[in-house]
Amino acid sequence: MRRSSSDTGVEPAPVRAGCPTRGNLAGEVPARVRGSVLAVVLVGFAVRLIAFAAAADAPLVLDEASYRLRAEALLDGQGFVGSYQSWVGHEGRPIDLPQYPGAWQPPGQTLWLAAALALGDRSVAAARFGQVLLGSLAVFLVYLLGRAWFGHRQGLVAAWLCALYPNLIAYSHYLWSEPLFTALLLSALWLVTRRAGAPGAGDALAAGALLGLAALTRAAALYMLPLVAGWLLVARRAHPHAARRAAALLVAAAFVVVLPWSVRNTRLHDGFVLIETNAPYNLWRGNGPDSFAGRDDPGTARYAWPFDGIPITPVGNRTARRLVEETKLALEKPAPTDIEIMQHARRAASEEIRARPGTFVARIPTRLVDLWNPTSFLLRHLRIGAYGAVPAPLEAALSIASVLSYAAVMALAGIGIWMTRRRPETWLVVLFALLLSVMSAASFGLTRFRVPWMPLAMLMAALPLATLWERRRGAASAAGVAVGALLLAGCTPSPEPAGPNLLWVVWDTVRADRTGLYGHDAPTTPHLDTWATKGRVFEDVVSPAGYTLPAHASMFTGLLPSEHCTDNENQRLDDRFETLAERLDAAGWRTFLFSANPHVTASPSRNLAQGFATTEHPWSERWIEEARRLTREKIDPEDRSSELPDRLESGALTAWTLKASGELAQRAVIDWLESTDSERPWFVFVNYMEAHRPLIPPRRYRELMLEPAAVEHSYAVDRSWLPMWEYTFGLGDYSRAELAVTRATYDATIRQLDDLFANLLSALEERGYLEDTVVVLTADHGELLGEHHMLDHQYALHEPLLRVPLVIHAPGRVEPGREGRPVSTLDLFPTLLGLMGLDAPEDGAAKDLLAPDAARTRIAEDPSGARVGLSQVLAAHPGWNPSRFQRSQRALLDGDWKYLWASDGRDALYDLGTDPGELHDRSAEDPERTAQLRAALEAELSALARCEPTGEKGPELSPEEASLLRELGYLAPEEREP
Repeated sequence: MRRSSSDTGVEPAPVRAGCPTRGNLAGEVPARVRGSVLAVVLVGFAVRLIAFAAAADAPLVLDEASYRLRAEALLDGQGFVGSYQSWVGHEGRPIDLPQYPGAWQPPGQTLWLAAALALGDRSVAAARFGQVLLGSLAVFLVYLLGRAWFGHRQGLVAAWLCALYPNLIAYSHYLWSEPLFTALLLSALWLVTRRAGAPGAGDALAAGALLGLAALTRAAALYMLPLVAGWLLVARRAHPHAARRAAALLVAAAFVVVLPWSVRNTRLHDGFVLIETNAPYNLWRGNGPDSFAGRDDPGTARYAWPFDGIPITPVGNRTARRLVEETKLALEKPAPTDIEIMQHARRAASEEIRARPGTFVARIPTRLVDLWNPTSFLLRHLRIGAYGAVPAPLEAALSIASVLSYAAVMALAGIGIWMTRRRPETWLVVLFALLLSVMSAASFGLTRFRVPWMPLAMLMAALPLATLWERRRGAASAAGVAVGALLLAGCTPSPEPAGPNLLWVVWDTVRADRTGLYGHDAPTTPHLDTWATKGRVFEDVVSPAGYTLPAHASMFTGLLPSEHCTDNENQRLDDRFETLAERLDAAGWRTFLFSANPHVTASPSRNLAQGFATTEHPWSERWIEEARRLTREKIDPEDRSSELPDRLESGALTAWTLKASGELAQRAVIDWLESTDSERPWFVFVNYMEAHRPLIPPRRYRELMLEPAAVEHSYAVDRSWLPMWEYTFGLGDYSRAELAVTRATYDATIRQLDDLFANLLSALEERGYLEDTVVVLTADHGELLGEHHMLDHQYALHEPLLRVPLVIHAPGRVEPGREGRPVSTLDLFPTLLGLMGLDAPEDGAAKDLLAPDAARTRIAEDPSGARVGLSQVLAAHPGWNPSRFQRSQRALLDGDWKYLWASDGRDALYDLGTDPGELHDRSAEDPERTAQLRAALEAELSALARCEPTGEKGPELSPEEASLLRELGYLAPEEREP
């Protein structure tokens, strides 16, 4: 049954087209995506390991050396050292000074390094390897956060950014505290935000403990603690009691973790020290009268052009030794305590700010530049030669990569923040950035300070990239990606959708007259016939095209093939055309597509699936083994009616999957519905391929449709591609008995479809998913079964190809009954938008099916004949002339009259009222009517916004997709896609 809102908490408002919605909130990574997640984590680990090995001899600098010294002291039994007393009465380098017990820095990084050194026999390499592990863990944590906030795809993109970001990779050979702090912070944020509602008690306690550990690593986490708690109270205010409890537990757990260290410090120093004695020193460093004095000195080390205005150490003249000496003078005391030095640092900084507020304010922009500029500690190490003699080309490449990657992430993050600017998670990211800015504005800025925030920026940067992945599949140029990203900046949140769910089922290649609903005398559709009595049955329905690509593109966009230019020659639906899935995704519907037809699921090469957040197919890793079993069960050992048994014997993976779509579709749909949130309506599209050649209905369905002797005959009729094309082109023949068996076998596949459809509806109804759901059943096109001496669905626009079933089942929204008005599947686009409560276009060829007075003209098109059959037959019959099949065709249906235009001049006119089989061409007998309908067709097409093919192709088909298309007859055995 459907979950109530109390089960899942508050769902943030969805956002417009391509903008992300909250993803799967469960903590466990779904089995079907574990491979992709493992891959990105392993890549992140590998590149960090390479960096670690390449910089094995890099010296420890600044705080790195201090951390190692304190870790060694801890292992030597000296406890935690680090005190101002090292500068009281002692001279020399900081690393060479005597060490005293203290709290100069938080203990977290010291403990981590001590553990790594202990395990690695005091080897610095062991400590650096520990940093590699932390960096790899951060990649996984970024995925978890991204999936919890926005979905699997966004999380995966963010993880890849984190895995390959140069400035994070560099931390695999730094011993600074940033990797540990980042891992703790990301873990805490994931626990706090992974559910749509307020976190449970366990999550809140664990998150608080992790934030406490983060504070013991970098004291800045203390400032983040009230920020996270406040965010909880606001973002989860729909559950005030749970939010208050979670915030209280979070803060309490953090302070419980910090408390022992604070007690130790206070007893040691005879004064309160919460975490460290270093913080007042940093405040003093940035707020002295001469804090900026050394920045302009000629001898100050600077970055290379164009960042030569930025000193490598912004406050290098303000040292701890100088603070100690100032304190001695101010207190007139030769050996001030750590508490006294801390108090003097605070007092001196405060007096400086009060005395010169203008100077303080004027310094803020410079400090923020120091924090957010495109340089990094990777550039710093390259500049000062910390890596030794790095070859100039490599140094230049690393420097450029560092700067450009930062600029790209920040630009994309800005777009992502704008796209989701009303999402509470986005505001959490923004608040953290503001906190870092405020802290740096008060003292001084270092690019190192922003490192823990960068993974959060990558979560935001992943949003436009993932949207381009979904909506702009196959964009080949950086310019195209940049333009698309800029366009995404217009995304704004939409109101919570109030429309119903939508289940749209397509029986691929099913002609209307082979169903009981449309008068077939064989019992092919008993379930459909019963179910349809409660829906609206449209009796006179044509498809705007006779094969998959243009037919689906027209249904999805409401445009004729000549408007969307998707056909045999131009096989990719251009991004400029908006699909129904994109409209519903924009309005907040969850979207899912399952199809065994690679033309529908082959994205980005075909792009029909644009707008569907999730697409699945039987040849995916998740389903392939089950598809093998299901297909094997359908194949009779004696079946020689197609190439498929031979393909199975050869072990080709894709051959197993074509005919397993029905059984797997039901499971995939149920799994998806049960794994996503239930707060928003859904749109599920399913394409069943059972009636598409090769025809392999299980024996039990053949026995329902054929006489016993004919059942065995059905396995022997050769319907492999070459003899079928030879028959179509007049180079071969089938007997009347063979054609009858072929038609009955086709009927058996429809009977199987009928059961599969009934099972799907039953499974959905049992689980409550059909409540307030519009269900549509139709076909993309029909099939020629010997009419006009043709088989399959190419090279013609005859009635068996165009006439398809159409039923809309929407109790309370659509009046049941039978509708005799002439309509087209093109009309589904505005009709379904209207049923979902969305605005639909009023101009164009597509008209709302529920608008009885809408004037519509029905046109079908075949802009370019298929090359696949021609190439196969030409190879077998070198002297054959294929010209009569190399043409474009269009059909205009006007009442009983049907006019066929052909590019080779062989137009035709049929009176379907007296000649439904299109056996008698009336064009020569009635030239006036022929001319009238030709003019009407030209007028209709001239009034449309006919497209011009861009000539741009999407990425090539995968080997699996190409293999499947060959089995479906869309590619010749050795042919590549056009």
